Amino acid sequence: MGTTGGGSGAVAGMNSDLVQSQADNAALLKVQIAMQHENQVFSSVSNVLKTRHDTVKNSIGNIR
Repeated sequence: MGTTGGGSGAVAGMNSDLVQSQADNAALLKVQIAMQHENQVFSSVSNVLKTRHDTVKNSIGNIR
């Protein structure tokens, strides 16, 4: 008796698992890229607002 009985079903199941794993990884990568982009936008806006605040603060200090 052979030990390969039902082997093709197991291979198909493993292939299906690999395909699902790749799809999950692709989805997680998309989320990671979106989060990185959002972080870059937030940092840029934060830097602009800080510079504007510092400029106004210094201007007020120069008037006094």
